[in-house]
Amino acid sequence: MVLLCNQVKWSRKGFLATKWRIGGNIFHFVNIHLFHDESNFVAMQKSPSDYSSYRKAALSHVMNRLKDMVRNDEALFLYGDFNFRLDLQSVVKYLTHGHSTHHVRLDSGESSRIVYRDSSQDALIIEKKGFHISDDLPFTRNFVELLPFDLELKQFSHLKELPVSFQPSYPFSERIEQGCMYLPKRCPAWCDRILMNDAAVRLVQQVSMGCATFTS
Repeated sequence: MVLLCNQVKWSRKGFLATKWRIGGNIFHFVNIHLFHDESNFVAMQKSPSDYSSYRKAALSHVMNRLKDMVRNDEALFLYGDFNFRLDLQSVVKYLTHGHSTHHVRLDSGESSRIVYRDSSQDALIIEKKGFHISDDLPFTRNFVELLPFDLELKQFSHLKELPVSFQPSYPFSERIEQGCMYLPKRCPAWCDRILMNDAAVRLVQQVSMGCATFTS
């Protein structure tokens, strides 16, 4: 994503586009990896965050590159790690409503930790690369309540996805015995997505109803 080289740190991000013809049908598959949130503090400074704006610019760049490659009647599937995050500023306000806020500062005066306390405990602790929540229920059984904060895709009305009916896919622990637990480093989010254009949506609907046919 060279267009953003002066705004974000260089990293292994980008996309790979392939075009397939199967039984007379043309499919475009695009694997993509967008910028992540480097700091929780920066991510929660404003809404939308700077990181969200970088991802928007990067995905717009990808779509512009694909514009002359994909016809309106050809199915386009974009999939991978979009790094879409919940609007952190709004999520923190929602999760900590009525809580007291305490800043732990370095000698320089910069915050190293923000602690949100309810009447009995530290309910949420945020660090640059730390997100420690005392109760992960909002991200597991009650995840539907957080869908209104999943806003990044709404900036691309021409891209669609199937309904999200599962808890956030990131950041699960990499340890087998803790595979259903989130790592305490980032606010859980639906980073991994499968997006489609209208032609791809129609194809998926036809397949689900058993109406699509493919011949060799």
